[in-house]
Amino acid sequence: MNLSLRAYFGPCLLFCCLILSLYIGCKPESKSVKLIQHTDLEGEWLIHKAYKAEKETRLLSNAYINFVPDQKLNTNILPIQESMPYSLEKEQITVADSENTVFNVDLVTSDTLVMRTKIRNIDFKFIFTKPDKS
Repeated sequence: MNLSLRAYFGPCLLFCCLILSLYIGCKPESKSVKLIQHTDLEGEWLIHKAYKAEKETRLLSNAYINFVPDQKLNTNILPIQESMPYSLEKEQITVADSENTVFNVDLVTSDTLVMRTKIRNIDFKFIFTKPDKS
């Protein structure tokens, strides 16, 4: 009986080791997340598309946001249309307005900025692009 147990557990142990090594070897590599910097945001951004409660809206067709180097922004999206300080922590921009409005940055590239926020308890998504320099 001892010999038959050894004959059974040997291949079983080998199979378990093979599965474990495949699992460890095939784990996806963790992506290195690039933290957003103030310099990534700097400049003028014009609205390309805007969504209000997940439906595209044209009400914000002239919207803009402008990030200036001294960590202030100007925008016509918020009720107060004056220069306001903001802070950036990971993917969140917090505007120092009366509501402490928070924008969650979904994407920022050299020419595209995608952000989400809540204004008066309504979800908004903004897709901004850099203006043409021609």
